[in-house]
Amino acid sequence: MATVPGAAHAQVVSRAPIDIHAANTFGAWRNIHGGLSTGNALLNRFDLSVTLHGEAWGRPGLTGRLLYHRIDGDALSGDLVGDVQGVDNISASGAHRLMEAWVEQDFGDRGSVRAGLMDLNAEFDGIEPAGLFLNSSHGIGAEIAQSGRNGPSIYPTSALGIRGELRRGALAVRAAAFDGVPGDLDRPEALAAVDLAEDDGALIIGQADVTGEGGLRVSMGVWRYTESFAPSETGERRSDRGAYASIEGPLAPRAGLSGWVRVGVSGPKPSAAVRQFSGGVVMDAPWAGRPRDQIGFAVTRAEFGGASHRAGGQPDAETAFELTYRYVANDWLSLQPNLQYVVGPASAPGLDNAVVLGLRVTLTTDRLQE
Repeated sequence: MATVPGAAHAQVVSRAPIDIHAANTFGAWRNIHGGLSTGNALLNRFDLSVTLHGEAWGRPGLTGRLLYHRIDGDALSGDLVGDVQGVDNISASGAHRLMEAWVEQDFGDRGSVRAGLMDLNAEFDGIEPAGLFLNSSHGIGAEIAQSGRNGPSIYPTSALGIRGELRRGALAVRAAAFDGVPGDLDRPEALAAVDLAEDDGALIIGQADVTGEGGLRVSMGVWRYTESFAPSETGERRSDRGAYASIEGPLAPRAGLSGWVRVGVSGPKPSAAVRQFSGGVVMDAPWAGRPRDQIGFAVTRAEFGGASHRAGGQPDAETAFELTYRYVANDWLSLQPNLQYVVGPASAPGLDNAVVLGLRVTLTTDRLQE
């Protein structure tokens, strides 16, 4: 799930010199109808993070972070659903990987600088209410996720980068540069593969956020790879530039209702996603006595282009409707049933609309060491 950009400076910084956080996310799914094949899939991701707070050593505002993933499970979208956007955002090829290894210097209300192995999505194109949903396109737009030679620096493979942020009242502006090809294409399962080849180029991204009274936030971003990518052997091209915008915030604060809308475009017209539209609503505490539970409904639509895509007979668009409920049992356990209806699964021609039912179980603990 996405972290909301610009939110870190507003959090209360822990006084502990070291924070250790562990979580295990398990997903059990069944493709009930349509897609490539009906059947079951199991997914699992273990996360371990270590955060160092510099003030404990006389370095106020300095933070260091390591984040490790262990990923296992079946190919839910690739073998069963046949969708392109990704029904479950933890689904990935089995691997163990160092996802983050960075240092940051924060300058209070003025801004911050961060450098190292970073997740682009933790800083850019993150929408707070969308974090409830499991479809990958609600974490980051499909038009960004399917760009570049090996994707951008996002889960499950990150890249070296540097990011700067300036804050002036309600305005926050961030810009970053990442290695244009995350990981090492010759060693895709390496723990922390970094291959700074000359022809990788860089991915440049910038975003501006304006936060108004009441929590309404408007975000706009642009991105571009410095190197163009030649078509693959199948004729597929990957986008090398794009832009996105979103609006999020409370809809009915007294009822605990919030929502968002987002649009993203990319080019040149490839066979990957070139446009993505999404939106949704979330209700906090839908039942009396359940203050931390959430329920939500969202929709995401990815549109495709390019001669090779049309020649293959795949749909021009894929739309996924998602209904989900997060039940927070206690401080360390949450259960989240999820239902998705995928119209036009776009990985192959002629697929019937898919109905997918799942359950996510999350076990988590904070501050194992202080």
